[in-house]
Amino acid sequence: MERTINFKDAEGNKVIFSAKLNEGKFSASGEYCGSLGQVFDHVSPRTDAQAALIELWRKYHLNDMRAGCEHQRAENWNKVRINPAELPTSHANKDEGGIMAICVKPSEHPAGLLTKPCHVCGYKYGTAWLKEELPADFEDTLNSIMDEIEEEESNERSGIVEESDIDLFVGFSNPETALALALMFALDKNEIDDIKEGSGNYWTVNGVEYLAGTDDEMDKEWYYALDNYIDECLDIPDHLEPYFDRDRWIDDAKIDGRGQSLNHYDGGEESIEINGVYYYAYRQ
Repeated sequence: MERTINFKDAEGNKVIFSAKLNEGKFSASGEYCGSLGQVFDHVSPRTDAQAALIELWRKYHLNDMRAGCEHQRAENWNKVRINPAELPTSHANKDEGGIMAICVKPSEHPAGLLTKPCHVCGYKYGTAWLKEELPADFEDTLNSIMDEIEEEESNERSGIVEESDIDLFVGFSNPETALALALMFALDKNEIDDIKEGSGNYWTVNGVEYLAGTDDEMDKEWYYALDNYIDECLDIPDHLEPYFDRDRWIDDAKIDGRGQSLNHYDGGEESIEINGVYYYAYRQ
């Protein structure tokens, strides 16, 4: 089983969730506000189905890579924490509760659990990857939850934004660029409020920041980005500065395209033409 769904959380931000199930091994990942991977702690569930999905994600992701045996998991060894003041020079994993005891050997601290044997089966914590069996109905439950989320999203849609819908964007100081962004990302009409106008040419769409505007506007941003790169990243000795041709260097640097300079995510660009005017967006 491999499946991906999209949904909006309680903050109005877009979540892309992907799941894979193969031979009893479950893995999942997500994309949220520019972050990739295990982002479930950042998502604010908007519905019961979303909350149920996140709970399955958190509980069973990489179920075949458990550091503890079933007895150690039942006793919540992973929740034991050590006061950092007791191990001031430790490089073991920490969180808001302190140092994770499962990352510390008993020889380093009495509360350390790494390599400590289970009192039932004798397995030493962290010495192997063990598999936690999934519930027998796990695949059906996962698919049912994802189906419910997709149905919730479908019921809330009111129609994709079209080029003629410019009147829906009169509340923006730059309605044309707002419309262009809605068309680029195939937003629904009820998602217009999820477009946020920042300073200059910066925008946020479904929680992800973009640099967006017309061809001329993006060319100016391109020149500024490369010119700024010279000042911040190129260490040109003062006595050589008079011999350095900034404009020629910028022209040479442009050979890789605007996305390489303006898109801080993957170097790509989004574009669309509206009434003869081209608009571009670069993910930050």
